[in-house]
Amino acid sequence: MCQSQLLGTFRQSSGFPAELAGKTPLNLLLSMLYVTASSLSIDLPPVYKYHYVDDLNTFIRQEKYIQFKVKACNDAHLILSENRNDSFQSYEIVIGGWGDTTSVIRSCRQCQHRAVKYHTPVSCTEYKPFWVSWRNGTIRVGEGQEVGTGVFMEWTDPNPHPVKFIGFSSWSDHPTQWMFQKGIHVALNAKQSIVTSICTQI
Repeated sequence: MCQSQLLGTFRQSSGFPAELAGKTPLNLLLSMLYVTASSLSIDLPPVYKYHYVDDLNTFIRQEKYIQFKVKACNDAHLILSENRNDSFQSYEIVIGGWGDTTSVIRSCRQCQHRAVKYHTPVSCTEYKPFWVSWRNGTIRVGEGQEVGTGVFMEWTDPNPHPVKFIGFSSWSDHPTQWMFQKGIHVALNAKQSIVTSICTQI
């Protein structure tokens, strides 16, 4: 396992380029970091700001769903955007908001709730699996590792827009930790200054 902190260093592990080992994030600000790893985790600070994982774009545009695991005390936020700007033509999903009591689907960032579920879906101490799909303008959110099962929210947009970008965020009181399934080739823009860790199972 290798792990990084914002002011720490990247350490070499299986699947991690040796030439990047030991470099601080500041040394990576001028370039993209490309990694093939068993899993990718993104640790986001307690700030409401969306961070986009650009190398997921091809997958989400073709498959129209995303699977992930998240560890959070509350407020795991996703944005599904037509443009790389979450202020326009976006679907916002909040899982475990309001103190881990409520999840919602919104028709844009901080807009009207289109679907609401009262439950306690996330955990401070363990990763919980979820999936989100948006085929044919219907936004679905479910629990578990199989897309299509465990649906707990659903809303159909009467005037749907394409989803070309996906972003992730915390809220202002607790960080969130996100994990994506094995085998994804990821490009992270170090200029976003997000805390990342690349973890490889041995």
